[in-house]
Amino acid sequence: MKSNWSVDDLEPKRIMARNRFDNLEPEKQEAILRAAGEEFAEKGFEAASINRIIRRSGMSKGSVYYYFEDKADLFATTLERSIQRIMEEIGWFSLEVLGPDEFWGALMELTHRTVAWAQRNDWWIKLGKAFHRLQQEAGAGAASARLAEVGRGWWKSIIERGQVLGVIRNDLPLDLLVATVMGADQGGDRWMMDHWDEFSEEEIRKIVDARVDLLRDMLDKENEGWEG
Repeated sequence: MKSNWSVDDLEPKRIMARNRFDNLEPEKQEAILRAAGEEFAEKGFEAASINRIIRRSGMSKGSVYYYFEDKADLFATTLERSIQRIMEEIGWFSLEVLGPDEFWGALMELTHRTVAWAQRNDWWIKLGKAFHRLQQEAGAGAASARLAEVGRGWWKSIIERGQVLGVIRNDLPLDLLVATVMGADQGGDRWMMDHWDEFSEEEIRKIVDARVDLLRDMLDKENEGWEG
């Protein structure tokens, strides 16, 4: 699912590091991101070792620090690229192709494919758990804020498109709608990561369906206004 949100307003130092990494050969990008993903998934943010990531990737220490500003930048980049890969593998599409009658159903179907992908890729669940521990770990504030901005841009695009189609309420300021939905979504994600291993695959799908239904009820144009 493509978004109008962009990271082009990042501070100059990080833009330079990102551009350097984008220009690195794809095989070497893959080696670094795979090594970092495995390390962060296993150890979390604070206990993750740059030296172990370097050894796993086969890259030199100097090159890693050339492509990333710090460990938080490496962690955030790893998650951003992992999300991008999931979108590509699942086949997420531009919101602009959705009409009003298919909007909610299409988002539910995409959610189903995302959950099925996560159930086949345990490393992503481990990485997700590491992310939700991020807020409590020292030194990770920059990465946490950066990833929150990604989610904010994603939800803003969804809500704006739904408002254009007349299926999402517009009786509240856009930023308030985004903040409200993000709070519910992040809280739900954190709970899911904490309890993922307690449920069967079918139970997880039912919980996720109910979560999407809850978010739809919050946003649905039909629920706009108060009727006593």
